Amino acid sequence: DHRRKGLATALVKTAIERVASMNASEIVVLTFCPDFFSELGFQMARKEDLMHKLYMGCVNCTKYDSPFTCPEVAMTLELDG
Repeated sequence: DHRRKGLATALVKTAIERVASMNASEIVVLTFCPDFFSELGFQMARKEDLMHKLYMGCVNCTKYDSPFTCPEVAMTLELDG
C-alpha cells in the first residue's frame, strides 16, 4: 500500500543530508534496486574499488560468502565539501 508514494526517496534524501552534514565525501550503497539509486544521483561502482568499505558490512551478513559473488550492486554518491 505504501509503494510509489515517495517514502523511500524521502528516507534516502534525509539520510544523504545527514551524512553530508558529517562532512563525508562519499556514500556507498549495496542495492538490488540500482535504478532507484541512480535516480538519486548514485553511480555504479566496481566492488573491487570499494573492498575496504564493503568488508565490514559484508563479513557480518548471513549470506556472506564473498563480496564478489554477492548479487547486490555497489553504487556511490560523491558529496560536495
